[in-house]
Amino acid sequence: LPERSWNKGRSFRSLRLDLGAQVCAPESQQLGVFLALWAAGLAALLSFAQPAAAEAVSYTDESHQDRRVFSVGDLHGDAQSCQKILKSLGLMGDAGEWTGGRSILVQTGDVTDRGDASGPIFQSLFRLQDEAPASGGKVILLLGNHELMNLQGDFRYATPPDTASIA
Repeated sequence: LPERSWNKGRSFRSLRLDLGAQVCAPESQQLGVFLALWAAGLAALLSFAQPAAAEAVSYTDESHQDRRVFSVGDLHGDAQSCQKILKSLGLMGDAGEWTGGRSILVQTGDVTDRGDASGPIFQSLFRLQDEAPASGGKVILLLGNHELMNLQGDFRYATPPDTASIA
């Protein structure tokens, strides 16, 4: 294969995984090895996305008519904006408590990186996630690409104050 860069210094000729393993295969097989590893990783991620048990929901059932669904993403360590957003949506009170009733909050990831206060955001989201069920609400937390990058050891967008806020 010709030298084709696919991600900052990595190539199909010498595929280096973030875990530090070197894929040693003849050049003719390296693309296949890459695709197999990619498919295995995708399958692993998708297996986490599957609910443990499917909940049957009838949309004509009146018990679900007062439910609102909110999606918030890309908070990137900005705790002040996070609080403003959640309060303005009626999901968080002044003391940080769940005020969303039967609402559903889906946080679509990217809490970390770029800003300086991911720790307080996670603490708030975990608290809301714990408190919401008492009033029939739900908080769903998803991983974004920045959380996945951090899990893979890629901290190029992390700031020292943000890292300290999580520790």
